[in-house]
Amino acid sequence: MHLQEVEQQLEFLVERAPQADAAAIVAAVTRLDTLAREHGAELPPGLLHYLHGHSYQKALQYLRGQRPGHRSCGR
Repeated sequence: MHLQEVEQQLEFLVERAPQADAAAIVAAVTRLDTLAREHGAELPPGLLHYLHGHSYQKALQYLRGQRPGHRSCGR
C-alpha cells in the first residue's frame, strides 16, 4: 500500500513546509493528489476525505491514529 509515501509527503507539508521552497511544496501537493487519484481505492476512506479536501494536518493526524479536530461554528 502507499500509506508510507502518503505519510512522508504529509509530514513534509505539515512539519517542514514553512522552511521549504515553493517548488518542493508544489511537488509534495502534486504527489499527494496523484496518490489519491491513482490509489484512492486502496486508501482508507477517512484519509481520502482529508486528502481530497487538502486538509493535510488532519490527514496526518488520521494516519497517526489521532482524532483530527473539527472546526467549531463559534457557538
